[in-house]
Amino acid sequence: ETLRDPDGQPLVAGGVDLANASGVVGHHLTEQSIAPLVDELARVLAPQGLALLDVGPTLRPEALARAMARQRFFPAGRFRSWLLDPTGQVLFQRPR
Repeated sequence: ETLRDPDGQPLVAGGVDLANASGVVGHHLTEQSIAPLVDELARVLAPQGLALLDVGPTLRPEALARAMARQRFFPAGRFRSWLLDPTGQVLFQRPR
């Protein structure tokens, strides 16, 4: 699926500096089903662009890291949205 702007136009390749998905990725996707999203992130994120993706019961941090590594993203940190957040998010950076 192609990521689109509010007007419905496809996002420009390399035109996004930051992508954030919270509450969906780690709770509804698997290492296999996330592949199209990872491919699209690789297309739209600018060099050194960031993707902040949640982890959870269906997609653990290790599996997410493996999926992102297939497109050469590397982990740049792990964060929690609040003190008692049981899963958190992983920040990935696109290579130059």
